[in-house]
Amino acid sequence: MSKHKNLEGQRFGRLLAVEEIEHIAPGIYNYRCKCDCGNEAVVTNVRLSQGITHSCGCLKKELLVKRNKENSIRKTDNQRILRIWRAMKHRCEFPNDTAYQYYGGKGIKVCEEWQDFNNFQKWCLTSGYSDVLTIDRKNPNKNYSPENCHWVDMTEQNNHKSNNKMLEYQGKIQSLAQWCKELGIDYARTKARINTCHWSVKDAFEKEKYSQITKLEN
Repeated sequence: MSKHKNLEGQRFGRLLAVEEIEHIAPGIYNYRCKCDCGNEAVVTNVRLSQGITHSCGCLKKELLVKRNKENSIRKTDNQRILRIWRAMKHRCEFPNDTAYQYYGGKGIKVCEEWQDFNNFQKWCLTSGYSDVLTIDRKNPNKNYSPENCHWVDMTEQNNHKSNNKMLEYQGKIQSLAQWCKELGIDYARTKARINTCHWSVKDAFEKEKYSQITKLEN
């Protein structure tokens, strides 16, 4: 056994130096190391001491997977944010949009800063954006702008709509979104039952989806 500093029993990141196995050059020795993942690796004393090698290779793979996942999520988020931006501008600026009467038709605009998508995207990613939330104006009579917008869940968004209907059921009055959340029923289906099929509130909330109901809804 050489007289150089022995690293046996010492930990370096995920690696535990188990034993020195060979002298390969002046001052350089190979060590058999045990990784926390269960694998073994042969690493020189230099790479261990200088913090160059921290694992058998598993750490690098994990970081690569994590980075690829983050990039994938970021790409998905960017695509959704772009769709939100385009829809926001469309309902405010295009009279042929079905929702224009509730936005552009009422004088609601997209602020000058957000005419540039990059500015809007930057605001989204630093203001609580999540793929389960939707953009909402704090004051429904004011424009889309950083000062007047925030991210909310769909229930809160629906409660803020100016054309929102308040429904009475079992002696209590609240919005359709609130009822659906409280009763655990599907919002889109229940809305169609009331607005398209003209069911009573009681039937829309309580009836099961029988075959005859399916025919009405489809």
